[in-house]
Amino acid sequence: MSGDDVKQYFSNDPLGKLMLAAVLGLLGWNMTTVQKLTVTTAVQATSLQNIVEKINIATLDRYTGSQARSDLALVEQRLGRIEQWSQNLSERIRAVERDKMP
Repeated sequence: MSGDDVKQYFSNDPLGKLMLAAVLGLLGWNMTTVQKLTVTTAVQATSLQNIVEKINIATLDRYTGSQARSDLALVEQRLGRIEQWSQNLSERIRAVERDKMP
């Protein structure tokens, strides 16, 4: 069936004209819907990208696990130095007390 045959068929048949109108209407609706969905998807993708950027900025200055481990090691080193200082001080106090004994 060529294009002229289809045209002649639909021009002579009222039901064919109705079917053609329905198909063209559905095709137009489909094209409009696809275009709207494309725009909506683009807007949502942009919104999602903005949300991701905000999350990245917000978490950029977060206290990470590696920072916590590093800080814990520093605290443990300081506590070790304080403990050593305390032991040395205790030994010096005992030495002074021994020297005072008659």
